[in-house]
Parts: sequence; C-alpha cells; structure tokens
Amino acid sequence: MLTIHQFSPRHPNAARAHANWERKSQYLLREIVKFRTYIDTLSAAQIQKQKIYAEREAAEEKEVAAEKEAAQATGVDGASKHIPTSA
Repeated sequence: MLTIHQFSPRHPNAARAHANWERKSQYLLREIVKFRTYIDTLSAAQIQKQKIYAEREAAEEKEVAAEKEAAQATGVDGASKHIPTSA
C-alpha cells in the first residue's frame, strides 16, 4: 500500500502503480489459496493413510487370532484333539 501513496492521485504513474499493486495482491492471494489447498490435501491424505493402516492392522490381528484358534482346535502337530478309540 506504500506504493500507492508514493504518487499523488493525479500523477500519470499513480494508475500504473495501483494496477501493479492490484496484480501483485491477486497473485499473492492465489498463492495463499494454492498452498492452503495443498496443505489440506496433505492432511486429508495423512488421515486416509492412517485409516488404511489401522484397517490393515485390524485385519492382520483378526487373521492371526483365527490362525491361533484353528491351531488350538487341531492341536500343535496338526492332529485332532479328539482321537477316536478303536472299538
């Protein structure tokens, strides 16, 4: 805004200085919006990544628990716990 006050309103360069200032202001505003959008996108991606990793971890834990349960049902060596007796 200092640039605008360097010229009197009737000076020929006043309009040019004002136009330059407006262009610079619009450029800076676009850059701010661009970087805020970029930051928001990165934040959303980080949250999505954490959700995906949490889902994978939960699925792996569920799978491990199911394998342990199956191992306990069949025994350590794979033989059934209920061994039929011969008649």
